[in-house]
Amino acid sequence: MRLSDARKYKIDRVRVESSIENIRPDLILTIGGRDLIVEVFVTHKVDDEKVSRIKRLGASAIEIDLSHSIWDGTREEMSSLVVDEWFFKNWIFNARAVQEFDRLMGLALKKPIIVRGFSAHVDLCPLKRRAYKGRPYASFNDDCVGCEYLLEGMTERGYICCIGHLPDEI
Repeated sequence: MRLSDARKYKIDRVRVESSIENIRPDLILTIGGRDLIVEVFVTHKVDDEKVSRIKRLGASAIEIDLSHSIWDGTREEMSSLVVDEWFFKNWIFNARAVQEFDRLMGLALKKPIIVRGFSAHVDLCPLKRRAYKGRPYASFNDDCVGCEYLLEGMTERGYICCIGHLPDEI
């Protein structure tokens, strides 16, 4: 699910190698009063312990992967690579995405996965992709897995969380 289209932001403040709580990232950008942690991967990625600390802090963080970049370019080329090229950037943690996911989970229908013979179904599919005796259902494997409205498939718990009943403008 896409929260918003890619866009550029005005950076209000840049802090280099400053601490935030018990984390010392490469950069901390302040944008519109919120901090964004930036880690630059040249020789080693952010380890699991640091990822856990960032998540506990609840701060959004990205990692810019320059491990395969050629460092003999001009300043302008490096700036373009870091600022403009999206494929070198990965979210370590996106606080807004977690908030949005939690909000949608509160609105989602929790639908039980029902096993019938060799097939798993979800009865009363809000998208009405299939019907049996006039009642809509979905094949879990064919319809639910990969569906844009599936928030979470909790197969070990025996249910899915579906937002197919909500308007597209939510």
